[in-house]
Amino acid sequence: MTNHSSCFAAQSVTSTSVSQTPFVQWLISRSVISSIGAIVTFGLFVFMAQLIKTDHIYVDSPSNAPQFDIGFVAKPEPKVTKKSYIEPQPLPVKVDRIAPPAVDTSGADALITNVPAPVIENNPEVFGQTKANSDAIPVVQVEPQYPVIAARDGKEGYVVVMFDISAAGGVLNAKVIEAEPKRTFNRAALQAISNWKYKPKLIDGKAVAQTGLQVRLDFALDN
Repeated sequence: MTNHSSCFAAQSVTSTSVSQTPFVQWLISRSVISSIGAIVTFGLFVFMAQLIKTDHIYVDSPSNAPQFDIGFVAKPEPKVTKKSYIEPQPLPVKVDRIAPPAVDTSGADALITNVPAPVIENNPEVFGQTKANSDAIPVVQVEPQYPVIAARDGKEGYVVVMFDISAAGGVLNAKVIEAEPKRTFNRAALQAISNWKYKPKLIDGKAVAQTGLQVRLDFALDN
């Protein structure tokens, strides 16, 4: 009876040991996998920590870096050489008078265009003119000033001016009707003629205005 019980107990222990073997294997495999996972995780953590770690990174001190001194060189200002300029002196201008076009006097009522008469001293009658009837006579004729630029450039030319003479003997309505070269001497000619003075035209001893007079001013340089 005792032997039979012992055999039964041995069989029970053997059966229990055999049934626990798969569980132990599963537990061991889980432990191994967990250990490997922990090791990998720890390794990744250490690797990431090394990537972001900067305590031991050596950076050269700015004092050891090469120094560059960048200097700015001022651009020299250009020198301007002033040339001495001598203003040309006013040059004499030749003044020629141009008589207006002839007018047909065949008709009984035809008018004769008045032109400046030459000045002849001690002769009150000139071509039928008397003290009571006379054309305008020049009293003051200011010579034009030669334009500085034209004189410097060696330009010559002429200007034809038409103007009127008032009853007081002053010049009115002066205008250029011809010039060569154009506009070079116009201003000088007009300024001069505007200062001219005349003894006005007389009709029956009374001063009257005279219109349509022309004069040519030649501008020439002395050679």
